[in-house]
Amino acid sequence: MSDDDLEVPVDEPGSGSDAEQSTELATTDPTRLERLGNKARDVSDKIFNVGVDGRGPWKGSIQVAEEHLAKHGDAEKAIQRLISTHVRITSSAGFLAGLGGLITLPVTLPADLTALWPTQARLAGAIAHLRGYDIRSEEVRPWYSSP
Repeated sequence: MSDDDLEVPVDEPGSGSDAEQSTELATTDPTRLERLGNKARDVSDKIFNVGVDGRGPWKGSIQVAEEHLAKHGDAEKAIQRLISTHVRITSSAGFLAGLGGLITLPVTLPADLTALWPTQARLAGAIAHLRGYDIRSEEVRPWYSSP
């Protein structure tokens, strides 16, 4: 066996497959990354707004917090009940999303996350409201508004 037999072929830059080149282009093109980042931020802002402010039948953080405070009378007790309620909601949604197994995962995972994010945002906003924070102020949710 000679040394020539042990050589490993090395691809020259630019000679990779089309998939490798497109992946490299996607990760190095700053305008493409910026657009993707802006779209992701827009989606997260919309989901956050639904969770905190409510929309349609979905109650917002302040409304849920005030209902729990009126029902339980004490902010700490209301917070504990809010947490328990939201744990049940997210656990049920996660359980239902997992029922289909791997076959339905491509559909149920995005649906589960779409239900989970506003639920978590609503819970965080309700706790902040019960602790005396103004959840509409930029100081409380600084990442809320896109730059």
